[in-house]
Amino acid sequence: MDGRFSERLLTWLVPLIVLAVLLTCSLLAQKSSGLMHSFADDSTYLDLTFARSLAEYHAHFIDSATPVPALRNALWRGLVAVISLGAGNQISAAYMLATICSMITVCVFVSLARRLLPEEMGALGAAAIFVASPFLVATVLVGSEVILSATLVLGAFALYLRGMEKSETVLPASAAWLIGLAMWIRLEFAVVWVVLSIHGIVCSAFGAKGEKRVALAVVRSLSGVCVLALLTLPLLAQNLWLLRVPWPRLPSGALSLDAMGQAALSGTYLELAKGSMLRACGSLWGNAGIGGKVVGILAAFGMGVLTVTAIRRKELRMWSTLPALLLAIPPLTALVSLLLGDGGVEVVVSSLIPLVLLSFAFGVMLIPCGLETLFRKSGGLPKFLSGRILCVAVTVILVLFMLGLQVDAVKTASARIRDAASAAGILRERLAPDPLDGKEYVTDKVGRLAYECRTRMIDLSGESTPFILTCINPGGGLDYGRVAAGMRKRSGDVLILWSDNHQELLNHVAAHELELGQTDASVSMPRVWVID
Repeated sequence: MDGRFSERLLTWLVPLIVLAVLLTCSLLAQKSSGLMHSFADDSTYLDLTFARSLAEYHAHFIDSATPVPALRNALWRGLVAVISLGAGNQISAAYMLATICSMITVCVFVSLARRLLPEEMGALGAAAIFVASPFLVATVLVGSEVILSATLVLGAFALYLRGMEKSETVLPASAAWLIGLAMWIRLEFAVVWVVLSIHGIVCSAFGAKGEKRVALAVVRSLSGVCVLALLTLPLLAQNLWLLRVPWPRLPSGALSLDAMGQAALSGTYLELAKGSMLRACGSLWGNAGIGGKVVGILAAFGMGVLTVTAIRRKELRMWSTLPALLLAIPPLTALVSLLLGDGGVEVVVSSLIPLVLLSFAFGVMLIPCGLETLFRKSGGLPKFLSGRILCVAVTVILVLFMLGLQVDAVKTASARIRDAASAAGILRERLAPDPLDGKEYVTDKVGRLAYECRTRMIDLSGESTPFILTCINPGGGLDYGRVAAGMRKRSGDVLILWSDNHQELLNHVAAHELELGQTDASVSMPRVWVID
């Protein structure tokens, strides 16, 4: 009994201790390089700006001019705002929240691995592989909402499995509540409940009680839809109050609702949908967070074996949920994002990485089992070998492999952060002496500028400037004449464009380009114009 307890304790404690060590080393390396309080993605700074306004003014805006609807990351921003009240600033709060979520994710992953793999050593190996993968540490360093959404999706998956073990609690409401919270990050997470509901109803149809279980699953599925509607009601009400529509579409969407019918008739929608679904599926299995295509192939192998096992063994049928989620969610999310246009595919797909790594761990842990079976058929294992030793050997090799991938991922993230910091420094120097003198900044990347300079902003993406949403034409693009009409256009106001997609705006304003001087070719810089 004592031996079993110590094994279980090690299975839980070792991954958490290793994760704490890896996070500490990575953050200390960031601090020593002067990049501790910097991020690569502009959207991270936008989240920090909204969190600051929530903490200081109890309102959701980037400047005090106009309230902004929470179209994405509302849960992440709110939690960062709450933690920042004690942490002192939003950047430290983001690190703390990401670390807490990563710890919870590891605990849920360990519980799933212990249920999927028969031996404690196998579960410990799976957890070690997960902790050593590039996903956790790199996500914390990026400071994005992905780690929170991954925690919620993994928790919903674990609760669903527990409900499937007991026929009376199929499709538990607790899983729906977690998915509803994830919808406060991206609305597209509703497809997770759709997939779980279909899976639960299909599995119930093959159960012992037949129609009664199917009826129960349908009722619980509908009750889960009610939970999702209840949780998203505040967001929809805010949109109706501010924008007079339940949920606006951002300019980054491929299609508007007005253009939907014509696109469907012309075949454009099918072409866009096909390309979007293929990219979504490819981004999951080739994601850097799982270690690249090699790990993706092995994860697909594990998923295939798990599917066959779930079909053949009734007691493991509930685990067919894993391949169902990994195969169905990316294409369904891609279809929804064609209309919403807020980049939700990447977030939803990245949130599935823990499930991919669970499938990968299951696949690779079959290696020592297969070797042991072969040795038994050929006369038994050598004296110096055992199934446990083979499991440890495979785990050590894969952990070292994953750690190498993690080091590369951290180096890549640090390089991106350094380039972003260099670009921001050059902009600050060139826009000196005083960026807080009441100028209006019009840009397609508003996050870092809004966080560092509290002044009037126009966000061409539309997320933080509601009037941009009114400038979307029926074809889905921006009407730059209407955008220019909404600009103040005072002499000295600044136009900063990181992308060439908005160059047409220059046809409607009188401005001269500002030279930024010589910069490093590896540093991505915007083009800057000053209004005449």
